[in-house]
Amino acid sequence: MVAARGGSEQEREREASSRSGSGLRVLVPALGEVWRSQVHTRLVLQLAPGSGPEGPRQAVLAASSISVAGASAWFTITAAGLQDYEPRLTSPAAV
Repeated sequence: MVAARGGSEQEREREASSRSGSGLRVLVPALGEVWRSQVHTRLVLQLAPGSGPEGPRQAVLAASSISVAGASAWFTITAAGLQDYEPRLTSPAAV
């Protein structure tokens, strides 16, 4: 893995270890301590094509540190809350 400021993870660990002076390994986050608590999962929420504001929506996992991107789920928003939605597949018109 390459950090934003360059170098491999092993190189960063060696730098941190040499800076500590005690011989103990100190792992320094690549983007600094400020970013440690930030969310590492990103969802893309979108309306189904051609539907209005009351139509079905899709949540797509765009980035995650613990799961494979691309997973998705369909849902609708009702007065009762979020409801599962099964999109209907349209078949080609009979010729």
